[in-house]
Amino acid sequence: MIVMQLVTPLFYIFVAGFAYAAVIPTMSIGNREVNYVLFLAPGIIIMHIMFAATLAGAMLWIDKRLAMFAQILMDLSADGSIFSAK
Repeated sequence: MIVMQLVTPLFYIFVAGFAYAAVIPTMSIGNREVNYVLFLAPGIIIMHIMFAATLAGAMLWIDKRLAMFAQILMDLSADGSIFSAK
């Protein structure tokens, strides 16, 4: 899952960014010329950070709702084996 979260933004930046960069001309922002890849990259990175944060929050909410942490603490196995399994 972590690998996919790192690969997906790079895929969007390189595939979509460079594919559309041939079609979309460079634009002037302030005194600087910016191509489409430089314009697209910050938005894609922030979008994936927000998605990861939302997913982590949903997982914590589900864990709290189902009392999974309490069930793990009541398990008879050793504590170290539970955390090393994650």
